[in-house]
Amino acid sequence: MPRRSLLRRLALGLALSAVPVASLLYVLGGEYYSDTDYYWHIALGHRILQTGTVGGVDMLSWAAQQQGLEYVNHSWLADILLAWLSGLGQTEILGAVLYLTGTLAALSVLMFALWGGGLLASRRLAHRLADGAVILAVWYCLRVTWGNPRPQQLALVLFALALRLLQKAWQGGKSGWALPVLAVLWANVHGGSICLLLGLTALYGLLALLPTFRVGQLCHRRGAPARNWALLLVLEGLAGCLNPYGPGLYAQFFHVDANSALLGVIEWQPANWSSAPAFFVALALLILAWLLARHPVPLAEALPLAATAALALLHVRGVAWFAVCLAVFLLRHVGGVRYAFGRLADAAQRKRPAPGLLRRVLLATSRAALPVLAAGSLAGCIWLAPRAVNVQFYRVFSPELVQTLQALEPRRLYTGYNTGGMAIQAGFQSFVDSRAELFTEDILQDFMVMSGTRPQSNDENIDAVLDKYGFDALLFAKYDRGLMISYFDERDDWVLVYDDARYSLFVPADDGNIFAAEYMRLNGQTNQKTGEPYTPLYLDGDTPVEYVAPSDILERIQGGQRGAVLFTDPQNDLCRAAVPDVLAWVQQNDWPGLLVCNIEDYRMRYAVGANGEVVIAQNRTVGYDELLALLDPILPFYELDRGGETITLDVKTVEPPMLVQFADGQVQQIDF
Repeated sequence: MPRRSLLRRLALGLALSAVPVASLLYVLGGEYYSDTDYYWHIALGHRILQTGTVGGVDMLSWAAQQQGLEYVNHSWLADILLAWLSGLGQTEILGAVLYLTGTLAALSVLMFALWGGGLLASRRLAHRLADGAVILAVWYCLRVTWGNPRPQQLALVLFALALRLLQKAWQGGKSGWALPVLAVLWANVHGGSICLLLGLTALYGLLALLPTFRVGQLCHRRGAPARNWALLLVLEGLAGCLNPYGPGLYAQFFHVDANSALLGVIEWQPANWSSAPAFFVALALLILAWLLARHPVPLAEALPLAATAALALLHVRGVAWFAVCLAVFLLRHVGGVRYAFGRLADAAQRKRPAPGLLRRVLLATSRAALPVLAAGSLAGCIWLAPRAVNVQFYRVFSPELVQTLQALEPRRLYTGYNTGGMAIQAGFQSFVDSRAELFTEDILQDFMVMSGTRPQSNDENIDAVLDKYGFDALLFAKYDRGLMISYFDERDDWVLVYDDARYSLFVPADDGNIFAAEYMRLNGQTNQKTGEPYTPLYLDGDTPVEYVAPSDILERIQGGQRGAVLFTDPQNDLCRAAVPDVLAWVQQNDWPGLLVCNIEDYRMRYAVGANGEVVIAQNRTVGYDELLALLDPILPFYELDRGGETITLDVKTVEPPMLVQFADGQVQQIDF
């Protein structure tokens, strides 16, 4: 290819790629990121960099680790890239934006540079309009390829390169022998999709066996000999084995397919109007272009397009591959679209000739459209990039949830398919995550029971799963299914320890966890009496706690037992500030545990009646008066505020927070 032509193609590709990149940045800046795969890809990349190894027992899921399951990381090279990019900003979002825009820009430049060299070269207005229509259609196809920050985005770039090399090889060129080198890279960037490369090569090999023919607009002429394709296929297959897992990598696609079908993952379901409307619009564009062009279409170009369309009809994830094939097809057949537009323009000209001035203005406008659009899109990229980087990932854990988990330190945290990646991002092991192929069928079946998405999600099966795994915390996402949140809210053996607009976290309902939950559930909430936010408090739940009533305390004191009791009120900020010191005192003094009395539930409360008189709003409970008598030396008088006047009542009361130590019938208040 002449150097000048190559430079023109690259310049054209760069100019035309600015629009889809700007469009992507606009979308990223206005929507929340949704895919959780990004975070476990990052974690896997960091692990590879730290350990220098790719294989081994999976360490990101505790269920996989316990069963010795090994994750076949078919995208390890892309994971390293994602891990590196994720560390460039204050959050991982910058890395995601750089990756998404970089891969889209690379794909766009390849499309227009390799197949769009003749675009906008004609001076005829009808041809320029036809070129504009093709460019718009290709931009739409590029829009269909937009995804989340996954290795597949890199694989799409390799797929476009493979199509170019295959087409050149079919025409008799020698560039096809670069495909084994491409296969090595593909097998390590996104090995789960390398079967696409082998499948396309096999298709060309079959085409080489067919005789020359023409049926309507479909024609076929033999290309390179079949033996060349057979040898190339063998070399690609052997080259693809140059990965950490060898030939076993080729089974990965089918393993993912089987487990995803078991789970009913949407992206592995057949395409339909609700899951992939863009696919059907693209298919309609293809049919329209074919009808308008009315010129021969080589089978060597139609068959890959049909194969990827069939893949898209089988799995929604195949839509992106079809979009790449469709864009290549449209660029290859821009001449047919020009022919159709030319025929339409000639017919219109014969019916009513357009004024020469108008034609000159339209032609000048068409010439200026690309530079203006490219410059505007480039400026848009610069303006939109900061907004895209600052967008929140809508599934990310809040700082309060992360701190709650860090305080509880769960070792057997339940996570679902969509929450596992976020748990990994926060530094915790998942139960399951979106690496469907990693887990055994038993684990996935148990996950489905716990997800509430199957008829098997009943009391008996849920109890069996709880007993089987011994979860010490359950994390449910409200954006998945709120049924299980309501279900565990009603159970007495689990207590809600954290709740926000996205997530609910439950822990086993022992007294230690209940005590921790009473305080941590109020984090981020407002005190209704003072109107101020509660002081954040994070408790580990490890200190043995027993809830007691005043009558229980009285009985233990009179029985000569030994113990320490905290009179507290979780909604009192003084108590919230004191609790960490109390727990530290218990541990430092080697107490076997702490007795807790939520005194607000038991003591007598006074109020001012309608006529201004002092009335009893809440009576004392059993044992409260007797307990007050034992605590008399350390109790304050009860004071009541009535219209700015303080009234001291002739009674004593326990004012939380108060820590009392008792032994041998003696009571002592502890300062902390």
